[in-house]
Amino acid sequence: MKIIWIKALTILIVLTAMFGCGREPQAKPAEQAKEKVRVAVSVANGQTDDDKIFQKQLTDKAAKESVEIQWLDAQGDPLKQNDDIEKAVQNKAKVLVVEAVDSGMIKSALQDAQKKGLKVIALELLPPDIWVDGLIAHDYQRAGEMQARQVVQTVKSEKPLNILILRGSKDNPVEEKMVEGNLDILNKDQKNSRVRIEEIPDSNASTAFNTVKDYLAGESIPQVILAHSPETTQGVLEALNVSGKQSQVATFGMGTAAKAVEALKAGRHKAEIDFMPSLTAQTVLQAAVKISKDEPWEYEEQVQNGTHNIMVKMIPLRSITAENIDILKDKLEIMQKLKLGQEKEQAAGQKAQQQGQESAESGQQGENQSQAGPQPGTSGNKTNSGKGKSVVKIRTKDGGIFEMNIEGEVTGIEVKDAAQESDKNKPEGQEDSGGEGPAEGDSSQ
Repeated sequence: MKIIWIKALTILIVLTAMFGCGREPQAKPAEQAKEKVRVAVSVANGQTDDDKIFQKQLTDKAAKESVEIQWLDAQGDPLKQNDDIEKAVQNKAKVLVVEAVDSGMIKSALQDAQKKGLKVIALELLPPDIWVDGLIAHDYQRAGEMQARQVVQTVKSEKPLNILILRGSKDNPVEEKMVEGNLDILNKDQKNSRVRIEEIPDSNASTAFNTVKDYLAGESIPQVILAHSPETTQGVLEALNVSGKQSQVATFGMGTAAKAVEALKAGRHKAEIDFMPSLTAQTVLQAAVKISKDEPWEYEEQVQNGTHNIMVKMIPLRSITAENIDILKDKLEIMQKLKLGQEKEQAAGQKAQQQGQESAESGQQGENQSQAGPQPGTSGNKTNSGKGKSVVKIRTKDGGIFEMNIEGEVTGIEVKDAAQESDKNKPEGQEDSGGEGPAEGDSSQ
């Protein structure tokens, strides 16, 4: 039996040598290209410095994570945002990150998108009584408290203060939270101060400018102004600059926009609340990737939203003053790069527009000359127009233009004086007398 097994093994070795060794190793199947995760990001209005940084950082980080970002700016229009949500579905996005213009108006659009398999991460605001896969937000009541504490720590006065709070639209829940935070601190630490609140609809900079200008022209000038958005802060700072009363008013803002940071450095502004858009971008991307794969993501707590419990991640806030402004170094560098990029785009656009106008004017001029027909005069200018055909343009000293089409290629043009040419063609010995008096050398003289 042992001999039989030995023979069988020998035959197997021989067959392997005959048929197996000559084969080349089977190639391993190529790894399939990693499929990109499509993430649509719909923001309420992407025009602030923070929004631009958020977009850039999110796009840059996504490229390293095989994530494709579809950026959708609602531009403050809730109806456009509903259309953008439908675009996300049509683009087969896996996850939608949405910062609502009006949280109530997008509820139906979100539910329709969810029925088609779209996962939803709410940014800053929760649509009422609806399930979403996560909420990533800032604590805006905490932001209001921090801003009011900046006032308490910075403005020292033995007398009660006149304090003006410039809030955004009254129907905005974020604004409600910030006002609540402001008042919680001011009513406790500045209980004898006079606090007035003015609404700045849509945080419009021009409205803020005019509001502050009116207050500065009145009898009771506010010693402290709290602004709740970068646009409002800009309007405040411009109004103070025009009035020349910067030294009389301490200003506090939110959003650390470029102009506000410049004012901080120059001592014309007291403090800002920084919302850390780079960290927001990183948190959003990490959550979107995890949620797209139905994997747990790093949320911190759960909040009740009607009949639903929603997983929440809060983004930290930073209090910025002239003393610690260096911690904004990375953010300022990104803002500078964005500014340079925007200036290059504007310059390129202006150049293209100018070239287009020059081209149109040149075409119109040629058309007008063609319609005008030939004009008297002679010159040596020549241009070719098409193969086997030439267009000769002649310009005279007095500004006349003569244009003609000539079959064939023009190789040269000779200019001669007409009077000299006429003399050459007359019989020898005869010259033109000019039509008056006898010719020179006439025997009658």
